[in-house]
Amino acid sequence: MKRYLTLILLLTFMSSIYSQKKELRTAKKDLDKGNFDKAEASINAAESFLSSMDEKQKGDFYLLKSKFYFGDGNPNTENLVSAVENFQKISSISDPKAKEFHYFELLNQLTTQSNNYNNNQQFSDASNSIYKAYEMSNDPYYLYVSASWSVQAKDYEKSLLMYEKLKSLKYTGIEEQFFATNKSTNVEEQFNNKIMRDASVKSKTHNNPVDKKTKSKYPEIIKNIAIIYKLMGETEKALKAITEARAENPNDLDLIIEEANVYFEMGNMEKFKNLLEVATKLDPNNAQLQINLGYLSAEVKDYKAATMYYERAIEINPEYIAAYLALADLILTPEVEINNEMNELISCNRSSCYDRYDELKLEKKKLYSKAIPYIEKALQLDSSNVNVLNAMSQMLSVLDRVKEAKKYRELSESLK
Repeated sequence: MKRYLTLILLLTFMSSIYSQKKELRTAKKDLDKGNFDKAEASINAAESFLSSMDEKQKGDFYLLKSKFYFGDGNPNTENLVSAVENFQKISSISDPKAKEFHYFELLNQLTTQSNNYNNNQQFSDASNSIYKAYEMSNDPYYLYVSASWSVQAKDYEKSLLMYEKLKSLKYTGIEEQFFATNKSTNVEEQFNNKIMRDASVKSKTHNNPVDKKTKSKYPEIIKNIAIIYKLMGETEKALKAITEARAENPNDLDLIIEEANVYFEMGNMEKFKNLLEVATKLDPNNAQLQINLGYLSAEVKDYKAATMYYERAIEINPEYIAAYLALADLILTPEVEINNEMNELISCNRSSCYDRYDELKLEKKKLYSKAIPYIEKALQLDSSNVNVLNAMSQMLSVLDRVKEAKKYRELSESLK
């Protein structure tokens, strides 16, 4: 009797295994043929045997269920989430290659979907979708993108958690890039990988191979943490985030600049200026730093220092349009007070008022004469700025340089 019961149990067990395999095979065939209704019935039938399956069979089952929800490759959001959730339940599987292929299908669909959301300015959905890609792949790049889109969605608390995670991972996002110059066009071109670049150089279609690295995203991450804390009214935590990062990288130029920007946002101009000066010592040929120091000096009415910084920026980069316009603007600073006084004198009928008005008018002309060469240089480099063209035309008119004023006025009108 005992042997008989054992035999029955064994036969029942064997029958169960056979049924499991049969339903899984049937589901796979139906999915391969695109018969999703039939596949659903087979998957539901197989699910009833789930508790008795071994790990590989369970993995096979969850892969099939993930493929079912993935459908024809363009699932809606709900089905895509279900596909990912079932895929994440796989711990072991009979066919690792099939799992790997489906993994890339899901990852590609998640990134495509999130990009579509982003293009439609549905930033919260974009963030959620790309975060699923991070959960699947554990690739911090997707976490970085998700955090960025959460900022766009103004979901600061969520983005802060992600940026803090990236900070703890010390994520830099630095990538190696491969370039070579096309011999026929003499243009440097980027290749997808080193093998393709080296093959092109070997075939002599390209030369001058160069390896480059992208800029680190770490300073941006720290800056965003600080900005979010500041938006939340926690300025001490904002400064702490950057202080900690700079303690690890005291000479990191990007971090110094980001710390300076935080102080600027906080209205601490002295600290902002000190940090920019530290940055200029580390990178004395950075024209942007020089002009930033110029802006700051002008703001605190240190016009001599501002002039020095603007001129230094031009010395570093003779084609730096903003520096020429900044110098012109600096020269024209007294114009506001001159115009105010001239307007007050209009209603005065005394001869002394007339004399003073003429003096101010002459001073104004002198300012224009001094500023015009810098504006001319800026327009030589870029003549598409309508506001600058109009300002130039007006100043030349005041100086009675009628033909030149007309030229700039006509150029401005042609761009409208």
